[in-house]
Amino acid sequence: MFLKGFSGNASIVGNVMAHASSAIGTGAGAAGIKIWHNTIVANAATGVIASSASAVDLRNNILANNGAYGASGADSKFSDQDYNLFFANGTADCNSCTLGTHSVQTDPLFTNAASDDYTLKVGSPALNAGTSLGADRNGASAGTFNGSAPDLGAWEGP
Repeated sequence: MFLKGFSGNASIVGNVMAHASSAIGTGAGAAGIKIWHNTIVANAATGVIASSASAVDLRNNILANNGAYGASGADSKFSDQDYNLFFANGTADCNSCTLGTHSVQTDPLFTNAASDDYTLKVGSPALNAGTSLGADRNGASAGTFNGSAPDLGAWEGP
């Protein structure tokens, strides 16, 4: 997915993005993009590239097993970049950026990544590890998430 020009204030929420070159790229004019609750895995290059964008809000995501970087972009490109899980990205987890204070670098414990099942096993460090962003993560159930906090990534566990 590539966002530029008139794509400002776009929201990318609750997706699994896998097996692409790079999952999300940004170009000139892209501002105020929300990238929340996504599982961005096994891409050949970089998970999220915030190159020419501004005010990118990158929270509550899992960025794992990408060929180069989990995320790439100067700290100044991000309005928020926290509460993410980074794991086993080929070159580094964050290129030219500093991980948020609540972000973790650990195995997310996917159910079966080899079969593209990126749901979370019981005991995953991504369970109840996010911050409430007001996005409804549990459908018809009461509240906006299950447990003590939202889960990281695209799937909200029971």
